[in-house]
Amino acid sequence: MKNKHFPGHIFSSLLILSYLFSCASALPATGNDEWKDILAIGDEKDLTIGAELTLAIEPDRYYARPGDEIILSGLMKGIFGPLAGSDIIITRNNSTGESVYLLCTTDDTGVYYTHDLLTDYGTYTYQAIYDHDKEESRKPLKSQKLEILCSQLKVPETGAINQDQPSINETEPVSPPEMESNVSVQLIPERSEFYPGESMSFTGHVTSHGLPVSYVPVYIVPGGNGGIFPAEPVQLQTRTDGIVNISYHLPGPDPLSFSLYYQERYDSIRHQSEPKMLLPLEPGINPPVRTAYSSETIDAYIDNETVEPAQNITIYGWYCGKNETQKPFSSLELSWYNFGEKIWDQYQNSSKILTNANGLFECKIEAPQTEGMYLLSVKRAGNSTRPALFSNILPLSVISVNDAEVEDIDIQAVQAVHPGQLLISTGTVPAEVPGKIDLFVTPAGLDDAEPGKLFLSLYYSTDNIDWYLFQEKEMTSPFTEMSSQFIPREPGYYYFRASLRDETGPVVSSQVIVVPVIYHALPDDQE
Repeated sequence: MKNKHFPGHIFSSLLILSYLFSCASALPATGNDEWKDILAIGDEKDLTIGAELTLAIEPDRYYARPGDEIILSGLMKGIFGPLAGSDIIITRNNSTGESVYLLCTTDDTGVYYTHDLLTDYGTYTYQAIYDHDKEESRKPLKSQKLEILCSQLKVPETGAINQDQPSINETEPVSPPEMESNVSVQLIPERSEFYPGESMSFTGHVTSHGLPVSYVPVYIVPGGNGGIFPAEPVQLQTRTDGIVNISYHLPGPDPLSFSLYYQERYDSIRHQSEPKMLLPLEPGINPPVRTAYSSETIDAYIDNETVEPAQNITIYGWYCGKNETQKPFSSLELSWYNFGEKIWDQYQNSSKILTNANGLFECKIEAPQTEGMYLLSVKRAGNSTRPALFSNILPLSVISVNDAEVEDIDIQAVQAVHPGQLLISTGTVPAEVPGKIDLFVTPAGLDDAEPGKLFLSLYYSTDNIDWYLFQEKEMTSPFTEMSSQFIPREPGYYYFRASLRDETGPVVSSQVIVVPVIYHALPDDQE
């Protein structure tokens, strides 16, 4: 028989839980033993229910060398705080199939750490595991898998070919039989060498009996050294003159090859050009450790969130496939948010973005000419069977003065160009957890304001959409500078802005700044 008072019990329980959580968030950090006393929780209760286990690698770089030592650390916390004294197993698997288990225990703050020495070439995959010892039926608690690559990471000499794979000249060229030799397919790259991240143009030409083949589908296939093409071809279409053009932002650190083919019908002979080898002139960016996701994901980063108009910026990151797989030699696009039409458009003058054999991409572009706040995202295009996939949003502030050098700003010059504004800056980039973010707010062009009371408000956001007031201070006009501190709770991107109002209403607002927050690195004496 159903209990008609059950909904009331749920409501009461929710009120009690919400009260407890509000108390927990308001009080200082409290250990599990203290919470057990406060809430009268017995030792038989499993405090790992709803727990979270994290894993990080320092230095946070994907490419490493044999002999490098890394630090593996993380945090285990439950719904009532950190879980101390928990035994953590870190599994290490490499490309040779060898498995190693590293053991460590969380301290009073729920943090664990250990070291590992990279000895062999190849891919290393790490995952932290907590195995419940009370109930064998419960699944172990696992962190996300992190991946690094141990390699020489050097730029190949001009004309050098990776000897682990056959060279372009040693492979059999893809050519049609004599009876089909009247069809010619050529692919010509803009250059034979490239700097990772920069755009490279390709021109394809398809002819039959010396005449252009117009308005037909052709396919460009990128790949690695040796003419190996594991990627999905990108379909293009020839023009009236039989020519087709495409551009890619190319990644490092390894050589790349490209080929173009034309196939009149699905079951007909494939006419393919000679593969073209491209050599990187430098290794390119060394990205953060790759996270192996269970679902298709794009992780994107930007090298500078605050720039001047037309300044060069680099977008880079990882394209991860389903079931923790890599997405080699895949085509992506750089998009930005069109605030007017409220849609995502392709970024101005940008080319397609190519991933390397491990799913890494790198794209160098110019920032917009116009000052303002922009939102960027890396996209995998969709089609009739699957929707488009977007990365995390990258905020970009384009300003005429560098917020990181507020102390050196010529206030009179700023007043002449931008009368009446607030300049918000920070000296804590990146910030760390645990730690604090120092914020500074400086008025510019407000010296002529009438003396009186002013109210300065500071806001923060974790997504640049929902904003929260974390400090409001009464100021006396005029004022020179106001400083504040913000304590982040977890890693990620934090957005800050300031506004100034008087008794009649708003006076001026600042631009938005972005502060990346990472886990606190272990001190040298703990290495």
